[in-house]
Amino acid sequence: MKNERLAAKRRTGREMALQMLCQIDQNPLSAADGDGTVFWGMMSEPDGEDVTEGMAESARNAQLRKFASEMAMGAWETRHELDAEISAHVRNWSLRRLGVVERNVLRLGAWELKNRPGVPRGTVVNEAIDMAKYFSNTKAGRFVNGVLDKVADRWRPRDGAKGIETPQAAADAEEGADA
Repeated sequence: MKNERLAAKRRTGREMALQMLCQIDQNPLSAADGDGTVFWGMMSEPDGEDVTEGMAESARNAQLRKFASEMAMGAWETRHELDAEISAHVRNWSLRRLGVVERNVLRLGAWELKNRPGVPRGTVVNEAIDMAKYFSNTKAGRFVNGVLDKVADRWRPRDGAKGIETPQAAADAEEGADA
């Protein structure tokens, strides 16, 4: 039961991170405050239309705010590196041509794959797929799956014999990338 609540909070945090990152992507000046003050100010008060009471309650949760802000700001600050890796796996498209949701779901997923080794690869990819489907459409979920799986192969490789992500396989891949 406790694990289910934690998973639900993390999902909410990822959704908030996506919304925050989309806002920053559309208005880069909103990143200038560095901690999402503008975003959290808007999200903290329900307005009956765009911000529900549940969303506002979540936005007032300090742990969720920290989790979401770290993800969104981390992805934004490293977007050039993330975009280069993502672009290597997107055929016949530039990242700017992707929809805002798809582009930022990919950024968040790539950031989490690179920066949160304690979160299983499958969890990162599945959460990204679910967000793409929810905030965009089913086709976006399939697209995100294909791209993030390739990013994950580079940053979180699997043990070829078992298909299981291993720390040693990730370390070996990182060494190979540095060579």
